Amino acid sequence: MPKIQFTTPDGGTLELDLTTERVRVGRAEDNDFVIPDGSVSSYHGEIINKGESVELRDLGSTNGTHFDGARVEQAEVGPGQSFRLGSVTGYVEGEAVAEAPAGYDESAAPAYEEEAMPQTAAAPSRSWSQSSAASAAPLVTGLGSTPCPTGQRRGFGPKAKPKNGGGGLMALAFVGLAACGAAVFMILKMGA
Repeated sequence: MPKIQFTTPDGGTLELDLTTERVRVGRAEDNDFVIPDGSVSSYHGEIINKGESVELRDLGSTNGTHFDGARVEQAEVGPGQSFRLGSVTGYVEGEAVAEAPAGYDESAAPAYEEEAMPQTAAAPSRSWSQSSAASAAPLVTGLGSTPCPTGQRRGFGPKAKPKNGGGGLMALAFVGLAACGAAVFMILKMGA
């Protein structure tokens, strides 16, 4: 089961345990996993559980999804690799698996014992986590602030265009129709 650790630009961390096949992520409250950062679009993308790896799918976000130094619409990210949603970095936890070169015979490789790595104490970090189930209420701890109210959010997502009732379009159609009528009248008068 893949686990993703997100790091916000201010140093906060978020953890996502992928317990379902597909998780929609973004800033809006009705996503499966909410990332409360202004660089993340309301409905930024989807993360698909592929077993050991995850597939990212951008849903037309404003600031994009980046992997391997480039903006992507879709990418497969394996353990030990990172990506970005806007300015938020995601890291797929686990060890990267190196593939053996073609023709490599594992039985001919020298055997060795792994040395124990010294353990170091990790520095405490602010973190919050959420269940990826859509039915569960999001659990947010350690951020020190509340999400921005929906009515005050500006600059991200689709913009609604005001409707003008079509008055300008009707006037333009009338002028075009009058011009056609005048042209027909002139052609008939010249032919007579």
